[in-house]
Amino acid sequence: MLHWFERRAAAIDATLPSLPGGTILATHGEEGEVGKTALLESEGFTPLRYERYMRRPLTEPIPDAPLPAGFEFRPAQPEHYRAIWEADDRGFEDHWGYSPGTEQAYQWWLKRSNFRPELWRVVWHIESN
Repeated sequence: MLHWFERRAAAIDATLPSLPGGTILATHGEEGEVGKTALLESEGFTPLRYERYMRRPLTEPIPDAPLPAGFEFRPAQPEHYRAIWEADDRGFEDHWGYSPGTEQAYQWWLKRSNFRPELWRVVWHIESN
């Protein structure tokens, strides 16, 4: 399957404009996927970057962390969704592998099963008078 995927990716890549620095074939692996890691390394894949997920038990109180002056929490309203989505998109412009959001991506985001804006706590900058 890996070899088929490599051939298919190469065929698709051949139809696309060249990218500066060339094209890479990437996959994602989770900690503990020893067999997958061994297979990929045996085929010449090397780790490019690592991510860490952090978690905190909720058995202890969460310390108070007041917002800086000029900011406040507000609930998200439907008229805010686009601005929130665009701010999130802009926040990842310098992230590895970023590609700009599209209208289709925004519409998909609105329809995701985990789209739960009633649970959001959004920080807004307050214009000073």
